Amino acid sequence: MTGWDITPSGVAATLEETGAEARKFEGLAKTLGTTVENAAGHAGGLTQGLCTVDGGPPPQADQGQGLVAAALGEFMEAQRREIVYLVARSGKSINGAGMATMAYQRGDLSMAAEAQREALAAPDVEAILRRAAEGG
Repeated sequence: MTGWDITPSGVAATLEETGAEARKFEGLAKTLGTTVENAAGHAGGLTQGLCTVDGGPPPQADQGQGLVAAALGEFMEAQRREIVYLVARSGKSINGAGMATMAYQRGDLSMAAEAQREALAAPDVEAILRRAAEGG
């Protein structure tokens, strides 16, 4: 007994469906970015440290980036890494399952196990972001 019990047609159908759902992440990420950017643009320009408890000056509007816009920018920077991880993790899982299934069909169980192990490895988000910054 090999420990593998796969129905390749069922895997293919599941991967096709899963891939279609995973491809939606890119559109959702773009929508999130646009929405946050619009929110930052409409957040006004309250600046840090201008309102104090001891009767300091009132909040002032500025022409630059305000606190809310800065916070939204920091939020998006943190979320960008999470989104990249989610997309990369999904892709590795889908591709790995497909490669493992093809190897299984060929009777190459060691290659199927290797494809499965590789799919389980965490994606290198920093490398992905570097390639994106370089235009790759």
